[in-house]
Amino acid sequence: MVVLTSAIPLAHPSFLLERSTVKRFSRRRVCVGVIAVLTAAALVAIVLHPGMVTHDVDLHDGGVWVTNGKMKMVAHLNYPSQTLDGGLRTSSTSFDVDQSGSQVFMSDASSDTYTQIDVARTTLMPPNSSTGSSTMELGGDRIGVADPATGRVWVADVSQAPTFSQSAAPPTISDMPGAVLAMGTDGSAHVASIRTGTVKTVTPRGSVNDISTTSLPKLADDAELQVSAVGDKSVVLERRSGTLVLPGGRAVSLSGDDLQLQVPGPQANEVLVSSTSGLLRVSLSGKVSSVSPSVTGGSPSGPRSTRAAPTRPGASRAPSCGTARAPATTSTSPSHAQQRLEGRLPHQPRRHRPQRHPHRRRVAAGQEHGPGRQLGADQLPDEERGVLRRGVH
Repeated sequence: MVVLTSAIPLAHPSFLLERSTVKRFSRRRVCVGVIAVLTAAALVAIVLHPGMVTHDVDLHDGGVWVTNGKMKMVAHLNYPSQTLDGGLRTSSTSFDVDQSGSQVFMSDASSDTYTQIDVARTTLMPPNSSTGSSTMELGGDRIGVADPATGRVWVADVSQAPTFSQSAAPPTISDMPGAVLAMGTDGSAHVASIRTGTVKTVTPRGSVNDISTTSLPKLADDAELQVSAVGDKSVVLERRSGTLVLPGGRAVSLSGDDLQLQVPGPQANEVLVSSTSGLLRVSLSGKVSSVSPSVTGGSPSGPRSTRAAPTRPGASRAPSCGTARAPATTSTSPSHAQQRLEGRLPHQPRRHRPQRHPHRRRVAAGQEHGPGRQLGADQLPDEERGVLRRGVH
């Protein structure tokens, strides 16, 4: 008997291995393709998406640091609420303050020192006494130091102010004898010299300083120069002859007594000059116009341009922090806050609560730091006590 059986072919081991390899390779290619497609889709979505709108807010307290030489006092004026919310004593009567944003310095002519003020604690930090007879100015995020005797000028970052030393730092300019310095709100330095007949502008370009030179017109050897800036442009006033040198070297003749050039301000198409007879507006093209004639007369002060952006305060003597002030004229009467600081007006109670700023620390009475003694409300003179008590946070 013959039994027929069907032959079942057996797969060769090498064939099975090849099929398994092909399947794994195919799955890998599929995974790579899916990942590539998802990545490309995500990149396209990122590029095409408009993004989320955010607000970059520059917080400030709307205040200004002010001085009173008679009381030997430096105080913080909260301008919106018209109160003094902190202050400190000095040991000198010949002092002033420089302010640029949150950077505040006190210059003392009697001791030739330049001292930074800790605005959070309302105290004086260790002074810098290495400048001697040189002048140190604050502008933007930079300081400038000018030594008229040697004609050397230094421009450095504001963080170097407490430890700055002329002997250790190389000068930025070394050929400006009798240098008169002004620092712009953008950190540029403007230096004029009657001996060289030039004005030099030092503009920071990252870690490099760009220095440009402009010739001054022929001026008398005993000329009395004032230097200022409109943005990054230099402006020079010769007070005796009334000659105003505009950017580019153009000279304009001004009339008036006791001329005062504006303090450095933001970019503008004009410059302000005050006198005993009123305020003058001079365009950078040379056109002169009168803003307001003086009514009462008096000693003019350096006016200020009002074109500053609200969150970009200018750097000057006692500038506004975060607010722009109107140009000072001889016909403008002192504000109530200023008269209170000078002790000429009694404090009048206000009907609303003073503005509170949570980012300012509470003024602690009774702390002493040498000449820069911190003042609480109860330690102030009688004419100022009520004003400061209302503003203590």
